[in-house]
Amino acid sequence: MTDAIITDNERINIEPKDVMVKGSNKKQGVNAQTSTQRRPEHQGMAKVIINPGTPDFNRFLTARNGAVIRGFEDVSIAISSLFKTVDAVKHPDLVQAIQDWFNELHEENNKMKENLVAYIKSIEFDKNDSFMSSTQFVPFSFEPVQLNFNNHNTMRFYKYIFEMNQLMNTMYEYNSLGLLAVSDYPVMSHNIIKSINLYVENVKKTLNVSRRKDGPYSPAEFITKVMQYKSVQAYIAAELSGKRR
Repeated sequence: MTDAIITDNERINIEPKDVMVKGSNKKQGVNAQTSTQRRPEHQGMAKVIINPGTPDFNRFLTARNGAVIRGFEDVSIAISSLFKTVDAVKHPDLVQAIQDWFNELHEENNKMKENLVAYIKSIEFDKNDSFMSSTQFVPFSFEPVQLNFNNHNTMRFYKYIFEMNQLMNTMYEYNSLGLLAVSDYPVMSHNIIKSINLYVENVKKTLNVSRRKDGPYSPAEFITKVMQYKSVQAYIAAELSGKRR
């Protein structure tokens, strides 16, 4: 199904739109050595800028001195390290088994997004109403958040965050205009944030990110388990189901 994003100019009609990402450019200078020493952070990665559209989403992204963003970065590093470690030529079945599990996570997110898009499309109001046609919503302005990535699965997760932020913004606007039932916005806002946290929790727990010792993340244990059980799902069922981090 085509991904949908709400733009500022289209509050009712939701049209497909690709997330724009930018790759970092290498700094150039007369002194090549100096240029190399001052290479920009996140070189070789793509980035996406998210402008929080609601107080709820802004609080979520900035809570606990950036702990949420650090959690996103942990997931991004773990996913990148995992797919760089597994040799897709020598072990195509292993790569596919891992990707199958990620596809399940993305599909769960897609279902929530599709349901929310359908709900927003169902909201109706009389465009000929003189009061409604005279109203204007003034959007919030919060500090933007930059997310960096270099893997397809991280891109899909960040794209979900990007789109749900825009959908929440539209819902907040409709709620301000009195077009939603009294509990719809807070419930859906809670569920959206919960779905993002759940993705991070699932990836961290399954890839053993939260149980790593001092030093960089290593996917070795996770890879061994998937090879043993033949699938990520079987590994989770056998050793992780019902266990807390």
